[in-house]
Amino acid sequence: MGFLTSQAALNDPKTSAAAYFFLHTRYGELLIGAFTALLPAWRNSKALNLLGMLGVIGIFYSFFNITGAHAFPGYNALFPCVAAALLLYSGATSATVASRLLSFPALVYIGLLSYSLYLWHWPILAYMRYLQGQYNLPLNWVVVALVLTFVFSFFTYNFVEKKENWLHMSFRAAAIKIYIIPSILLLACCIAGSKYWFGPALPQDLLTYGHETCHGNFEKNCIRGSPGVAPTVLVFGDSHAAALNSFMDVVGAKEGWSATVVTGSSCSPVFRFDVNVLPEFARQPCVNLKTFVEEHYLDYRAIIIASSWEYQLGLLDIPADKDYLAKFEHTVKTIAKDRPVYVLSDVPRLPISPFRLARFEKLHLNVERSRPREAAEANEVIRGIVSTIPNVHWVDLDSVMQGFGQIGSYEGLPTYFDDEHLNVYGSTKLGEAFAHTRTMLPLSQISSAQPPDVIKGIR
Repeated sequence: MGFLTSQAALNDPKTSAAAYFFLHTRYGELLIGAFTALLPAWRNSKALNLLGMLGVIGIFYSFFNITGAHAFPGYNALFPCVAAALLLYSGATSATVASRLLSFPALVYIGLLSYSLYLWHWPILAYMRYLQGQYNLPLNWVVVALVLTFVFSFFTYNFVEKKENWLHMSFRAAAIKIYIIPSILLLACCIAGSKYWFGPALPQDLLTYGHETCHGNFEKNCIRGSPGVAPTVLVFGDSHAAALNSFMDVVGAKEGWSATVVTGSSCSPVFRFDVNVLPEFARQPCVNLKTFVEEHYLDYRAIIIASSWEYQLGLLDIPADKDYLAKFEHTVKTIAKDRPVYVLSDVPRLPISPFRLARFEKLHLNVERSRPREAAEANEVIRGIVSTIPNVHWVDLDSVMQGFGQIGSYEGLPTYFDDEHLNVYGSTKLGEAFAHTRTMLPLSQISSAQPPDVIKGIR
């Protein structure tokens, strides 16, 4: 019944993620141990040898065949639990082959350390995964984790566990001295250290790419760049383009132009873009954005396109327009017949939270992490298309961001507000770094007559 309950919790989307930690999904495993302890002794040595070997085989099977890809606990927990029960029961009254194998002094000592190993392995691995930003750790980290787990377990077994086993203490005294007082001290430390750990509230420039942007609407300030200059540039794309509003402010001001920046969530509005792949809330804004781009791109002197290329090309585990690349090429070729087009590379995706990264930088915990490769791969695909079309130019932002050190932080502050979007601060700093070393738009291509009044109406 316990395993039926466990499997039912796994099958329910509301409880599947937490089923591993529930008591009512694990009690079947505990009952197997209790049931094994209550079984009467069996003296048939041949049968016990067979049960012992079946237990060893079951444990090895579980070790190599139950992976992160399998639902657990549920029915899969039966294999290691029953195997362990067979192994324990077979060796309780007879020296079986399996019990003799497990009687080697080194294995016996590991058994003595087992509770301490159980207690220490998880915080060590959790901290390492927190630092690394991924579940699967590099081999050298795994080796360090093993060494630390055994070292700490040795000390806690010898200086805590063994000593506590010989203490003659009432339940009341144990509850007060071992549980209540340490819990109060730990809570006091957490409260006292909360200001240090959490710090003051972060400024909005670090938490968003800007509120006054035309993202999913045309009702706010769509004009970016040099103040007082009529917009002669159109910038469009998805949320990664929206994250470049402050970048356009800085670069446009430096080069003397301004741009209309219009964007939509997950929407890279190439001609005939399939809005049905988007979440429902993003579909109508994307239709509006597509219509605007198609009707008004000729009203501008230059076009800038930016998007999350890895997402649009379907390199992430998210629905995407399967014909996006062909539609992108068609759109760029069509626009480039009449206007110069500038296609921006996407910024790298971060391996961990930018705020965690900034915190690590302040603590001088500079850890080498492998970056997700999808953004770089998608950039290369888009760059390959761009390089074959006349009047279309590739603008490499990634090389500029290499000067940011850890990419996700600059001068101790996070440059992203999540793992993929620049915040106002990061977008501004990227614009400053770009404007210092290169030029986005030659003035000869954008200095011309003012755009029609209909465009100025969306300021």
